[in-house]
Amino acid sequence: MHHALVACSPDGAFIAFAHGKRVRLFNTRQSKFVPLGNKAFGTEGKRLPHHTGVVRVVKFDKQSSRLLTCGDDKLVFVWNCVRGTCIGQKLMPKKLSAGQFGPDGRIVVADKTGDVYSLAPISEEEEKTMEKGNKSIEVEGSKTAGSSETNGNKRTGGDGTELPDAILKQLESLDEMKTEFLLGHCATVTDMQMLKIGGKNYLATADVEKKIRISLYPDSYDIVSFCFGHKAFVTRTDWAPFKTHDGAKIPLLLSGAGDGTVRLWEPKTGRLLDTWKLEPVVSGRTDATTPTANAAASTESAPCNGATTTVVNADVPKQSGAGGKRPAAAAGLSSGSDKNPDNPDTTGAVTVGCLAVSQWQSLAAVWRLGDSKIEILRVSEGALKPHSVLPVCNTPLSIAFDPQAHLWVLVLMNDAAALGVEVYGMREDGESFVKLEMTETLQGHLFENLDISADSLMKEYIRSHNAKATRKKMRVDKNDQKEA
Repeated sequence: MHHALVACSPDGAFIAFAHGKRVRLFNTRQSKFVPLGNKAFGTEGKRLPHHTGVVRVVKFDKQSSRLLTCGDDKLVFVWNCVRGTCIGQKLMPKKLSAGQFGPDGRIVVADKTGDVYSLAPISEEEEKTMEKGNKSIEVEGSKTAGSSETNGNKRTGGDGTELPDAILKQLESLDEMKTEFLLGHCATVTDMQMLKIGGKNYLATADVEKKIRISLYPDSYDIVSFCFGHKAFVTRTDWAPFKTHDGAKIPLLLSGAGDGTVRLWEPKTGRLLDTWKLEPVVSGRTDATTPTANAAASTESAPCNGATTTVVNADVPKQSGAGGKRPAAAAGLSSGSDKNPDNPDTTGAVTVGCLAVSQWQSLAAVWRLGDSKIEILRVSEGALKPHSVLPVCNTPLSIAFDPQAHLWVLVLMNDAAALGVEVYGMREDGESFVKLEMTETLQGHLFENLDISADSLMKEYIRSHNAKATRKKMRVDKNDQKEA
């Protein structure tokens, strides 16, 4: 089960891709990749910043100027998106599993033990001062950059002016971002989101123990609510805007889990508004009792070559009742390619592998682990409604919407030897998606020589969940035998 990530910046100017230890940043406006790790400032002789473990988090800030990456190597990196320079790094105590930029510019990260921290990177003003006059730091005298010893070596900016002592100190140690403990879970934090409701900021943190905690930010000791209802580990979260009668937009929380459901929540109260159930694949079919499952979807397709398109418009029935389970035929997900021998989910349940929301169109794209299709839901009037089913040419691994409601899909190529990207956009009728023609730079392979050791955390979550379920069943059976 390959691990890969894709993320879009809020303004659509940058797209970030990650696989294993590698991260690639693409500038959509200039149609070129931005090399990460450029030595815009720092001392000579130091190694360029890079990850030494699997990258688990790739996030942009609201200004689309900074990129956050972190993962199994316990390292947190902050990158300047335009120049590709590392402007901050921090070594944390444990492996990291989730992260996000805060509204105050700080970084929030969570580790696999459930601890959540806040980190303070350098400000934009400090960054500009550090790069004053040039993109590089010139060292006068010996290569012992920044030395304040009697040899008189001094570090200057590209314009020849001497840098202030405070800036020199930060140059010498980029990993001294101030760290503050925010909150703790009793299990691994799988994902987090920042929400703003009524002028207040909220932090939503999900974990493998089936719950989502809503806390005030940055005063996270103040717990606002808990969202209970999932029957298995929560895998992904995102927020969707809900338009009220007076035109105001209130963010609702969307979550996917290992129980095969996508749930819509009211964050401030923890109230469950709606539930969408994904159908499991049984012997290559969506439901063994529903032989006509394929007939529910109206599909128009073309070969996935060059500029050809693949479109699907699911003519599915409305969901019956808020929070109800739709008919199995509505899924439209039955294909021999759905069966994935690498899927370790032995319980038969469906795991939500990825979740992405288009704030503009109020659409939620849901990919279930091991599937070759992406289900599109519409978030409307506090409910989840069917929109369409999108078959992908190759095997999806991660999805993300950009501001124009284009769906970026990081895929495992059919030959299973490389990762590529596919982009889908909505047709003018607003009822279906079509595969878009990409710039030449993105055509072909994004990552080659795949790292087979870069395993998805989902596999670990599923194994743990199945083991707990087995132990629970054994205890129940043992108690039943005693009573008998």
